[in-house]
Amino acid sequence: MSFNAEFYNQRSTSIDKMGVRGYMFAISAFTALFILISMVGASFSYNWTFAGNVWLLMGFMFGCLAASIGGGVLAQANDDPGVSVFGGAICAAAMGLMIGPFVALYELGSVFQAFMLSAGVVLITGFVGAVLPADLSAWGAPLFGLLLGAIVIQFGGIFLAALGVDMELTFTVLDWAVLILFCAIMVYDLNMARRLDRTFNNAIDVAVNVFLNFANIFIRILALMGQAKK
Repeated sequence: MSFNAEFYNQRSTSIDKMGVRGYMFAISAFTALFILISMVGASFSYNWTFAGNVWLLMGFMFGCLAASIGGGVLAQANDDPGVSVFGGAICAAAMGLMIGPFVALYELGSVFQAFMLSAGVVLITGFVGAVLPADLSAWGAPLFGLLLGAIVIQFGGIFLAALGVDMELTFTVLDWAVLILFCAIMVYDLNMARRLDRTFNNAIDVAVNVFLNFANIFIRILALMGQAKK
């Protein structure tokens, strides 16, 4: 989910390039690792309720969001695979902590179904982005603007809902819009990632983006189709 043109235009000077299969395997393996780390993070916050305090909830979400973004930036801002994995782990753990209380609202079966459906959506949209011959770099700025707008609306909606305003329809429309948005981002990320050299560090950086897309798609699918606990 990187919109940094320099990230996608970087060229490693390392002669230790990977084959296509090894490169794709590394991306898949590190994406799975980051998903696992996020699941561990979610297990810690699963029972956190925040006692109905909207300010505490929003502070927690802002903190997790900032930590997740910071970890992602750290992962992509260097050429050291160890630092990239560390940054990706911070990103995944923070995202997991933020997801935990949300997942706790739904039946386990619904969570599993949303997880599997999200994996399918990511695989399909990622494949489309990887095979499209067109250069989608022009999508970057509009997607980034839409994402910022969605974040502002989401937090504003949470605040208004806590004040008693009925935001159910707004949240439903927003969930569909953001789901479509992250599908487009997934196509964009994999299309742009084709311009990278097939190195171990670049595979980790791409995996961080794929993980973030997966996490956000999962949240929206669960919100739209999940069965809430009674």
